[in-house]
Amino acid sequence: MPAHFPHRDPRSCRAFSLLELLAGISITALLAALLLPMIVRMKTQAAETRCLANLRTLAQGTLLYQAENGGLLPPNYAFSGGTPEQIWTVELRPYLKIDDKGRTGAGMEQMAKILTCPAISQPADKPSKWWESNYAAGLCFGSDGSPQRIAGRKASATVMFMESKDRLRSMYATPLPWESVPYRHSDAVQMAFLDGHTEARKQADIPKSFDDPFWGAKP
Repeated sequence: MPAHFPHRDPRSCRAFSLLELLAGISITALLAALLLPMIVRMKTQAAETRCLANLRTLAQGTLLYQAENGGLLPPNYAFSGGTPEQIWTVELRPYLKIDDKGRTGAGMEQMAKILTCPAISQPADKPSKWWESNYAAGLCFGSDGSPQRIAGRKASATVMFMESKDRLRSMYATPLPWESVPYRHSDAVQMAFLDGHTEARKQADIPKSFDDPFWGAKP
């Protein structure tokens, strides 16, 4: 006796498949809506972590430089011109395990990676010359290209390096430095201090006076 199979309307099969497809799309859209903010947060946190790592590297290199140079900070010629020997973006390289101090080539490219804030996406805003940086040396470095001492300054309270705008390697007293601070990381700016520790601070926590030891303008 031949087997008997119940008759199924093919239209009901198609309808069920369409409902399944719509349900799948809805679930996928919901998961994407839940996961996208998490992915963005993770990328933001990763950029913050790498930026602090860059600042920590610069701070550790500077402490090594000081240890070998009688406590002097690396030179900082803050204006246009100047030679590599007058500018910390070059003089600091050997203390970061970069032997090449050339104006172009591998040494410059290696240093540029350390001097680039990971939160910056536009190529034009990243350092591409040997004198450019997304991190500025503090006012305690001076500006005439001669190495300075930190004597009289509180190392744990005075900025060594801070994120900068416009690929500037140095802070300037004019315009006022607290008016030109970039807040790239969750509305905070990241920095390293003379004792080597790093921090992130919101705008409200940035001192607005040169009398504050934070800026290191006065010993």
